[in-house]
Amino acid sequence: MKLKLAASYELTDESPGSSGQPALVKLPSGECFGPADLIRAYHEWPILTAAGAVDRLTIKSRKGFTEEQKALLFRFISFGRGAA
Repeated sequence: MKLKLAASYELTDESPGSSGQPALVKLPSGECFGPADLIRAYHEWPILTAAGAVDRLTIKSRKGFTEEQKALLFRFISFGRGAA
């Protein structure tokens, strides 16, 4: 499954070598990040874990997600917090 989070990011559990663990993908480069990777998603944002960036990217849009999309999101965010 792929979940578009913003014009430049998507969350997927289909990336090569992910073993089903969701990964944050930067578009269009295809660069992949695990939940605990440190990134600066946008120039004006602080450095966050990828899980923190996904949390921030989706905080206002989650109500519109399907249950399957929410499950993918939760797997990524909770793994980044050590709750896998």
